[in-house]
Amino acid sequence: MFRITSLLPNVRLGCGFHTTPLASGSIFMKRQKRLDTDVARQREMRRRKKLEKEIRALQKESKKLIPIDEMAIINEEQLKDFKERERNLVPPSEKDLKEEIILQKEYGNLQSKLWKEDDRWIRNVLSAQERALERLKILSPQLYASAIKIDDDIIKYSFQGPPQKQSQIGYEAPDGDFFDVTKKWT
Repeated sequence: MFRITSLLPNVRLGCGFHTTPLASGSIFMKRQKRLDTDVARQREMRRRKKLEKEIRALQKESKKLIPIDEMAIINEEQLKDFKERERNLVPPSEKDLKEEIILQKEYGNLQSKLWKEDDRWIRNVLSAQERALERLKILSPQLYASAIKIDDDIIKYSFQGPPQKQSQIGYEAPDGDFFDVTKKWT
């Protein structure tokens, strides 16, 4: 505390010179106002609500996904031990390579047979439908007309071979380099 006697230790404060409590207090201290209990309670409630709102905002932010590239999960020790963690792959033997080639050929043959069976089945169904329509045309032309009438809900679509489209003039085909720039999310 600041007191006059601390500045002038040799001078006695006698002779009718009296100090007040304000003079003995610190110059830099500001007098505290009395707070009403209701006002203090309201301030505390506002502080609480503000903190709760910030907590909710942080919880919402934590649920948002962050791109993996932006996450700092890299462990420096693991980067140093990269050579130790590298796998030494054993090259496949000739026997394994031959077996793999045989399996690929068998798989290709099987898929070819399945495609041919599906194609044959579809062709049989379409030819049976055409024969039925021809017989219906002979028996009842009115039923035939209603049968071949195009239904807007179910449109028959038959397609054979690649679509014929005029090539674009001046189109340069890409050279095959592909850079995947899609972000991976956590």
